[in-house]
Amino acid sequence: MAGYPVKADNLQQLEKYQNELENAQEQLLIYQNNDLNEQMKQEMIKLNKRVSELKGYVKAYEMTQTNIFIKQQLVKLDPNAKLYFPASTTRITSYFDNNRKHPITGENKAHIGIDIAMPGNQYIFAAEKGKVIDVYKEYDGKMNGYGDAIMLEHKIDLDGDGQKEVVTTFYAHLMPETTQVKVGDVVDRGQLIAQMGNSGISTGQHLHFEVHIGKWSKQNAVDPMLFIN
Repeated sequence: MAGYPVKADNLQQLEKYQNELENAQEQLLIYQNNDLNEQMKQEMIKLNKRVSELKGYVKAYEMTQTNIFIKQQLVKLDPNAKLYFPASTTRITSYFDNNRKHPITGENKAHIGIDIAMPGNQYIFAAEKGKVIDVYKEYDGKMNGYGDAIMLEHKIDLDGDGQKEVVTTFYAHLMPETTQVKVGDVVDRGQLIAQMGNSGISTGQHLHFEVHIGKWSKQNAVDPMLFIN
């Protein structure tokens, strides 16, 4: 899993890391409450580094197990759908609409995707195997209003005629610092790529999900419900 050193790959190993983490944190408290000589300062620096490393291992295990659980729940959805459902909740709060009243500006404009929303820790998945075309940050000036976002490009046989077409999927309003991929990465169908967030112009935590036939353009957006079933 990108972003974390995945080494806690079983429960027994996880427990060892958790015990070591607890002991290391206790030792740090001892150091922080005493005057330190130079050797102790160096030991404290090493210990802080190890604590950060251990937290990464534990977080990686937790996210991996969460991903497994969520996938087990999502198998209840249609496995033959062209696209994998992109979130760990199936609660859709806003649909594709060419003339929707914007919830913040009040302006009538096209809503070229669907919104999927639920509070708490919610996870975002790649809708199909593909390549990461771009990764956006809330304040990078590239996709204003969308916040943290990810764009993937796929090759999919949409018509069942054996001819694969370029399809672009877009995932917006992600939780900052949770993106698990980088530009150029190849992702699998259903792979965890981020967490649901509230970045950008948004009224609450949700995923804005778009599907485009071809390269991303507002003019070629199609209703995702046609493909995720």
